[in-house]
Amino acid sequence: MMEQSNNLTATSLNGFCVDPFWDEHLTWESQWPQFTECFIHTVLVWIPCGWLWLSAPVYIWYIASRPASTPKNLFSWLFLLKLIFLCSLIVLSGINILNVVTLKKYSGEDYVKADFFDPLLMTFTLVATLILVILERKKNFVTSGVLFIFWLLLILSNIVNFYTYIESNVYSQDKFAFIVFYMQYFMYLIEFFLHCFAEKVDFTSYKEKQPCPELSASFPSRVSFWWLERLMKQGYKEPITEQRLPDLQPKDRCQIVIKRFLNCWIPALAASKAKSRFKVTHQKEPTERTRLVASGADVSVIKKKPSGPSLLYYLFIKAFGVDLLISQSWKLFYDILLLTNPLLLGELVDFVSSSSPASWHGYILAVALFTSTVLQSLFFHQLFHHSCSLGLRMRASLISSVFRKSLTMDNQARKESTIGEVVNLMSVDASNIESVMSYLWAIWSSPLQITVSLYLLYNVLGISMFAGAAFLILLIPANGVISSKMGTFQTQLMAFKDQRLKMMNELLTGMKIVKLFAWEKSFEKKILDVRNNELLKLRGLALISSITTLSWGVAPYIVSLLTFLTYVYISEDHYLDPKTAFVAISLFDILRYAINFAPMILSDVIKAYISARRIEKFLSHDDLNTHNVRRVEQADHAITIENGTFMWNPDGPVTLKNINISIEDGSLVGVVGVVGSGKSSLLSAMLGDLEKVEGQVILKGKVAYVSQQAWIQNDTLRNNILFGKPLMDKLYSQCLDACALRPDLEILAAGDMTEIGERGINLSGGQKQRVALARAVYAQADIYLLDDPLSAVDAHVGQHIFDNVIGAKGLLAGKVRVLVTHRINYLPFTDHILVITAGEISEDGRYDELMSHRGPFSKLIATYMTQENEAETSSIESSDAKDKDDEESSTASKLLRRLSSSLSHAVEKKHSFSEHVVSSTTQQNEVGNLIDEETVAIGRVPFNVYKKYGRSLGYFFVLLLIALYMAFIATFMWSSVFLRQWTDDVHLGNFTDWPNNSTERKDKNDFYITIYGVFGIFQVFFLLGFSITLSFRSVHASRRLHGSMLDSVLHAPMQFFDTTPIGRIMNRFSKDLDDVDESIPWTLHMGIDCFFQVLAVLIIISYSTPFFLAFLLPVGAIYFFVQRYFVATSRQLKRLGAKTTSPIFNHFSETLAGATTVRAFGAEQRFIQDSDTKVDLNQICKLMNYTCNRWLGVRLEFLGNLIILLAAIIAVATKDSISAGIMGLSISFALQITTNLNWLVRMISDLETQVVSVERIVEYSELQPEAAWENDNNTSPAGWPQSGHVSVENLSLRYREGLDLVLKRISFEVKTNEKVGIVGRTGAGKSSLTLVFFRLVEPAEGRILIDGIDIMKLGLHELRMKVTIIPQDPLIFAGTLRENLDPFKNYDDEAVWVALEHSHLKLFVESLPDKLQHQCGEGGLNLSVGQRQLLCMARALLRKTKILILDEATAAVDMETDELIQATIRNEFSDCTILTIAHRLNTVMDYDRILVLDQGEIKEYDSPQKLLENQQSIFYSMAKTAGIVT
Repeated sequence: MMEQSNNLTATSLNGFCVDPFWDEHLTWESQWPQFTECFIHTVLVWIPCGWLWLSAPVYIWYIASRPASTPKNLFSWLFLLKLIFLCSLIVLSGINILNVVTLKKYSGEDYVKADFFDPLLMTFTLVATLILVILERKKNFVTSGVLFIFWLLLILSNIVNFYTYIESNVYSQDKFAFIVFYMQYFMYLIEFFLHCFAEKVDFTSYKEKQPCPELSASFPSRVSFWWLERLMKQGYKEPITEQRLPDLQPKDRCQIVIKRFLNCWIPALAASKAKSRFKVTHQKEPTERTRLVASGADVSVIKKKPSGPSLLYYLFIKAFGVDLLISQSWKLFYDILLLTNPLLLGELVDFVSSSSPASWHGYILAVALFTSTVLQSLFFHQLFHHSCSLGLRMRASLISSVFRKSLTMDNQARKESTIGEVVNLMSVDASNIESVMSYLWAIWSSPLQITVSLYLLYNVLGISMFAGAAFLILLIPANGVISSKMGTFQTQLMAFKDQRLKMMNELLTGMKIVKLFAWEKSFEKKILDVRNNELLKLRGLALISSITTLSWGVAPYIVSLLTFLTYVYISEDHYLDPKTAFVAISLFDILRYAINFAPMILSDVIKAYISARRIEKFLSHDDLNTHNVRRVEQADHAITIENGTFMWNPDGPVTLKNINISIEDGSLVGVVGVVGSGKSSLLSAMLGDLEKVEGQVILKGKVAYVSQQAWIQNDTLRNNILFGKPLMDKLYSQCLDACALRPDLEILAAGDMTEIGERGINLSGGQKQRVALARAVYAQADIYLLDDPLSAVDAHVGQHIFDNVIGAKGLLAGKVRVLVTHRINYLPFTDHILVITAGEISEDGRYDELMSHRGPFSKLIATYMTQENEAETSSIESSDAKDKDDEESSTASKLLRRLSSSLSHAVEKKHSFSEHVVSSTTQQNEVGNLIDEETVAIGRVPFNVYKKYGRSLGYFFVLLLIALYMAFIATFMWSSVFLRQWTDDVHLGNFTDWPNNSTERKDKNDFYITIYGVFGIFQVFFLLGFSITLSFRSVHASRRLHGSMLDSVLHAPMQFFDTTPIGRIMNRFSKDLDDVDESIPWTLHMGIDCFFQVLAVLIIISYSTPFFLAFLLPVGAIYFFVQRYFVATSRQLKRLGAKTTSPIFNHFSETLAGATTVRAFGAEQRFIQDSDTKVDLNQICKLMNYTCNRWLGVRLEFLGNLIILLAAIIAVATKDSISAGIMGLSISFALQITTNLNWLVRMISDLETQVVSVERIVEYSELQPEAAWENDNNTSPAGWPQSGHVSVENLSLRYREGLDLVLKRISFEVKTNEKVGIVGRTGAGKSSLTLVFFRLVEPAEGRILIDGIDIMKLGLHELRMKVTIIPQDPLIFAGTLRENLDPFKNYDDEAVWVALEHSHLKLFVESLPDKLQHQCGEGGLNLSVGQRQLLCMARALLRKTKILILDEATAAVDMETDELIQATIRNEFSDCTILTIAHRLNTVMDYDRILVLDQGEIKEYDSPQKLLENQQSIFYSMAKTAGIVT
């Protein structure tokens, strides 16, 4: 066959070459490898030239497609040297042409010969190379892979000429040709050397961070990842910090990748929605829905279908398809080389078996094997590098898409997608899609490897191969069933994760309420119940994975057993020779890795698919309709609403109907109404946040908005006001003064540079509102929508703000101001008033007009007058002596006089701002920072962390796992050694003594097959035991670690939550816990496998070729050093990656909470840019970490390749003393070392970096706890407290050691059933006092006695369950109304309904379809702010403890509801001791005593009447400022 092939080749080149093209005898059977002249002038020239000409069209297109970027210094030294030597080579090549022409002219030979076309083709190729070099330089290319490979091929192909010229003594025959060739070869080497360096790049545009080193790296540096060396050195010397990290490449930045994705996704989504949207239906007959929408009107009902196009298709194919193809192409080259290794092994076994070949044959084969494995390593790591970076680009595009969607999604989407669930999309789901990219190649590569391996096995074993193939085919349907189950479990698992994270987010958001009401156990039980369900699914998933691990782990062995059994019995000689066995074993090993990847990639693909569907569902939600509001520059009115009908959700009830408004330029419009009437909804309709069913909304100019619950960013106070705008000192100063913020700046540690905590945690409610108002004022908008901004401030502060900001002489004079308010005293000074009743404008007009109508507005004013009269006279009883109409008619004149007096006395005094400054349990440090920077551990992960995880697994089970896998690998190794004995059996190899069909041969084969099969049975047993044990114990470890962290977080003091962003804590419960749940068990499994595999390889090689032991120690030392050198950087990058993840989620949660404000101010792009910046920082940490793995892999695999080379060379050198079986055993195992060694270090590094997640969880499991929840040594008597007598003795308080006292040895007494109002100026310590009652902060000295019991000695839960607070900020949790009122289920429904009735919510709840089971929504989204406040009142009524503390609990309700609540407090809590922090003094004027605090000390403590009698008292001055006294 070889001779026919040679003849065919020679014939085909007949006339083109003088001598034959190929001569096997000349090349392979001589003392040194020689080649024919024809081969030298054709193949050895065509290979490098062919590479250049084939790649040139694509490369030129690529160069042309790059943007023009001519370097400043065009003629660099490197460029000039390339040109000089290239021109020299062209000249020398031209000389060669002339030389050939001259020789042929004198000899008369034909010119159409290979020796003429050789220099001619080379000349043209060198000219093309010169053109490419010039084009590259003009486009500012720093390096060229195409030309690097060209010069490398040119050098390698001319090695034959290099040694042939020497061996053939050409120097003496043709000196000219000899000199020209070696000059050329020398210049080839110089050109190759020059192409090993990169051109210098001008990075002056990078100002903040150093550019990515890969941008300026040469091609060999990129292939070997040498460009990372600088970072590796830095990381080895000292820990890497964020500031030392380079920047991302432009192609990896968020702003670039998101455009690529959205440009494909948005048109596809729009097209999909257009197809799936139902047609508009016009109802002719009135139905239930049409009556809900608009009585008697035909209304369009559009049903939404939350589905969209395939995210996977548009992400993987449309947006990143080219990148995906390029990244996957490297694997094809890798697979081709991988499958040649068994063939080379077979040749080496043949070489050892034969005694005739020259020794250089073996060395050539060894070098060929080494070269093949080196190239495999380079291809494999380029595959991983491109795949991982592509995965990160996809992750960035998904996170950015989710963030952008969260700013535009409609109310239905917000209702369906809580913050916790969306954070899960960004953290877990986006990471699942990113992770699958690393191994996506297995989808096509594994089948390719399996197919080609089976084909090669067929060539080696014949039809015996089908026995093993049949077993593999049987596994396919079983695998299909398993895949289906895995998908089901994964979907359910993610649903439980969402539910748990949603609950965690709400728990952390409302932690203060949870602690005040002692609800930690209730929340812990609810979370653990969900977690148990999650772990059940995780265990099921782990068990299914263990079954796949078993089936695929032992499948190659069973395949080999069945194949060898069949081969031995059906082959003619019934003999399994070494070459057949070990080539088959090598192919089986390739088969094993290909098959083993199946369950892993299958699991990852299923997770990625489910995650993609979840993200797809979210991104497919409808957006707010941009046509809800029309923004114009010119119009007759500033705000116009015509025939407006609005609803929050398309399928929900109508919220507003028959709205007709025309607001003139520069007017001040007041909006009033009872709780839940639709006041805030009206503003939302103007902002476009409500679905417009019919009508039109037109706004003229820019809008600024202040929400009812102020939204504050975790930033400095100044930045909260500037809100992205440049600082204008004069305007900024005016805003501070007008919004009464100047005194607060003097109290705050760093003035306006003080950091404000999450949700404004270190500001009072009034301060948050004033900061939000200052932000709006600073925006210099045309229209101001103000949703009750004065509700949380004291009366005199409110008056100051009204005069200086909102009123006719305020900073906003001349602007359009729409003011929702419950402060009736401001209404006479408005230009127009809108009265909202049940979603409709029941009245509108000027103040005096509405008063004369005696309608709903007049009734509202009457309620206000009643409250004012009661406050002034301190009378508890209400008078019904007057006729209702007389009362209403007299109300107007009284009110005008009252308001006139109030306003005349509202004098702005700096010392009179009397709201508390810090409502949290912490204070800023010296530089004004509240939020502590997240600590990043440095150095090696402490061994204690591994012990913690080992303890969670169980030390016994850790040893059992190691023992089981050691036994599995031992049986696998022994089976291979046994196979060597089988193939080297001299009796089986002797056909003279034991003929083909002899009984002895059959019995011997039966013996070997039986023992080989027994080894397989043991492997099944040990691997199954290992997999099941790991599945159960890893779930157990996850349960323990999560339980410990949750318990620790719940026991943490309130100060921890005030100084730690929620996103940082959530990151522990999401990504870190996900690592513990899923990543670490798999990494542990693979790490143990790789460790014992490497150990087995080293033992087998040492057993086969003992000379190898001499190299084992230095190889081990190099391995250890490289691994330690690598881990120092990789570990720190993993930590930075974890740290930089939290800010992404913090920013997202914060932005989503304030999405309405962000949209109203038109700040979406700035927030998107901030998010992209945070994602980019996280991306570079992850990319550098992945690239570190590549850096390590290339070096360690090179080390492994050296081991292969050493094993092969030693075997070749000692071939006379070893058998072919030992040679096959040694090399077949050596071929595994490269992959196993790389995977071992990868798994060790992955484990160490993933254990960082355990480290972070352990950190939060060891938080400094607050006092014990229960104290068995000090318990209160049954029924305590019975009287409610309170005694405070010498109480002092500071928030941390080293800080000043905020309460200074205060003492006072509250008698049984007394009502005490606590008032004081800013920073007086009012809130601090209430915190001590609940021991959210422990006092520095002193004590509080309740009924003679020292509360400092009680358990926290015992105390907090006996004292009730109604907080200023109403916080509602997701869940039902009943769960919010009674999470412990301590009360029956009847008691709950009574509490609702007394809190004036009964009618509202009865109107709901689900009654007590009505879902409140995340953060009480389905309730108005006033209704939330009433629900908090119902909580207190339900508990009805002997002591009640109120923190301005009625600020967000209308005057009528306020009066009802005050009456409820007087009646229902008449037998209780009440302490009230008062912002509105009229609410405490009828109290028994007033406690006046100032600078942490008690200044006054007496009845209101006595304090008002003393005109020098602080209380009198406060009452006078508030207009209560004249």
